[in-house]
Amino acid sequence: MPRRRRRLYDDGGVPQLPPELIQRIALYVPETANFFCYLEAFHKVPLLLGNLWYLWHLSQEQPDLDDLWPELHVHSLTSSNLASIQAMAHVFSVIHFHETFDVGLLQHCVSSTCTFTIRLTTTDADHILEPVEEWYAQLSHLPISELRWERASDPDHRHIAALVSSMPSMPSLHCLDLRLPPSMIEPLLRYVATSSLVDLSLQAQALQTDSGVSLTPTGIQSLTHWLQSQPVQNLYLEGWSAWHVPETIMAQFYTALWSNQSLWALGLHSVPLPHLDDFTFASPVHVHSLVLQGCDLGPADMKALSQGLHLSSVTELDLTGNPLEYTGIDALASVLPHTKIETLKLMLTQTGDRGCSALAVALPLSCVVDLDLSMNLISSVGATDLAHGLSQSATLSTLQLQSNCISSTGAAMLVRTLGSRPVPTTLDLRNNTWDHDQALREMVDQLPCTHVVALHTNSSADCSLD
Repeated sequence: MPRRRRRLYDDGGVPQLPPELIQRIALYVPETANFFCYLEAFHKVPLLLGNLWYLWHLSQEQPDLDDLWPELHVHSLTSSNLASIQAMAHVFSVIHFHETFDVGLLQHCVSSTCTFTIRLTTTDADHILEPVEEWYAQLSHLPISELRWERASDPDHRHIAALVSSMPSMPSLHCLDLRLPPSMIEPLLRYVATSSLVDLSLQAQALQTDSGVSLTPTGIQSLTHWLQSQPVQNLYLEGWSAWHVPETIMAQFYTALWSNQSLWALGLHSVPLPHLDDFTFASPVHVHSLVLQGCDLGPADMKALSQGLHLSSVTELDLTGNPLEYTGIDALASVLPHTKIETLKLMLTQTGDRGCSALAVALPLSCVVDLDLSMNLISSVGATDLAHGLSQSATLSTLQLQSNCISSTGAAMLVRTLGSRPVPTTLDLRNNTWDHDQALREMVDQLPCTHVVALHTNSSADCSLD
């Protein structure tokens, strides 16, 4: 007797698959448009989609589908969409709430498998936050894993004080991004020292003077303890100063910072690093992304830092806005072949022509793919040295030399060299000193290379070779 073939579709043309399988397959569709096309195929039978049906329902009212998948971002939580968001708490491990001030509605979205990211950056709903202390106390009872808080107006610091006081009652909090006044940094760092945070971003609010943004020895010790006790992944500080912290305490901080094996990204913006020139790196730096913008690093600091860069894990290094001068650039160049650095940003570092000569020797032996030397008073002499060095480089694909002093002679050398390499290259020479670019256009057109060379001149003209 012949076997009967199993029916895969019912009379309505709906696939006869187990609802659990249909829902599980959906969770493995990462691309937003394809995901909702998949839901569209099953939405007429809500049972097949389970809680995902509510996500399809939200997509009919939400113009930006990227806010719904693969992450759920809620910009307006109301009684009309509350049921759908409640259902989503069983689908997503994290829900991102933006400018949501109704704690009562948020409490209805709590589930045992989902945490919240809360972003509060406006002052439009101040009337909802009264009384302030009570509102933040209620907020602390939510399963908040990430909190981003910035207020344009908090003259008496009531909000930030209430927030900091409530943080010890947030056991799920692992990521914190705050913009706060100097007077609140010490209480905040006391909390950080014993917290479970692994991701921290602290920005000082702008002041008319710099006197109020200094970190105290106690504050630095709190950061040191945190770095030693938690598997910190990301640290970003902006606008703080430690000039008055003793060298011994800074040495302890540097040891905890530079030897931290879990730290993935370190970003310091306008944060001077006193006594770094006297610090000895005992081992290579483990951080992958290292951004030290405007940290007042001089040649001696760069020489010390180069010790830690040797055989380090750093793949992105941004030293923009530091007066490294030739000596600092030379120290960096000497260690560059022994690093994994792929992105190197040296804008406004006083590199000059001599610095270019040092880099020209190191670059062919390095892993650098993207190099930014903009605003460094580089003339055609430095450009020519770079061209000679880069002729041997097999990795560099982007070179930015904006706002230097390169004449048509240096520009021609760079175009000729980079355009003839077997590496697709982007060259940015905007705002340099030559007057006519027709010869450069013709040179680009005549190059035998089949790869693209993009040239941006003073007149914003683009020349490309296909």
